Amino acid sequence: MKIRSHLLCLLLSPLTGLFGCSTEEKAAPAAEATAPVNTATNALAPEANIPVTTQAVVQPKLDPAIDAALRRSYGGKEMALQKCMKTDKSGTIVGENCPPGMLMFGPYVRVPRDSDVRLTFDIQSDQKIGVTSDIVSSVGTKFHGAMAEQTVEPKSARNVSYALRMSEEADALEARVWLRSDRPASFKITNLELAVK
Repeated sequence: MKIRSHLLCLLLSPLTGLFGCSTEEKAAPAAEATAPVNTATNALAPEANIPVTTQAVVQPKLDPAIDAALRRSYGGKEMALQKCMKTDKSGTIVGENCPPGMLMFGPYVRVPRDSDVRLTFDIQSDQKIGVTSDIVSSVGTKFHGAMAEQTVEPKSARNVSYALRMSEEADALEARVWLRSDRPASFKITNLELAVK
């Protein structure tokens, strides 16, 4: 094969000046090294011995000290109030001529998984009103639960309380309290507490 190629080159001598003749036989190009592929899964076979990077999402374990610090109580001073409301020196939240709708929200806290969250407060008003509440997180985008509407009779204090079990960790958790009324209302809220246990 080597002699025949050389003779062919000599017969075509007029062209050898252009391309030249080589007495060495060119080796066939080496096949590119490829890793074996499992055709069933379209993945690299184990025998490929090639490192594979995975992007598994692993939730970091919460430090026990941080977890314990997050399990605490939050009061009315840590809640955001509507303009018609204020907190007096005793800690009582006073609402004057507040329109129906959201009264307060907060405190935007991180809550560990497997926590019990309880909102409780006392409310009284000179007129009949309804009060409800819900608990959300992630700036209001994730709903966790709500309390059925509670009726507050005129000049009668009503204790409002409900709890949720949080099976997952939540960021920016807040409790929202809503006023239901056919007209603006005045009221007082005392002993407000959002407890995370």
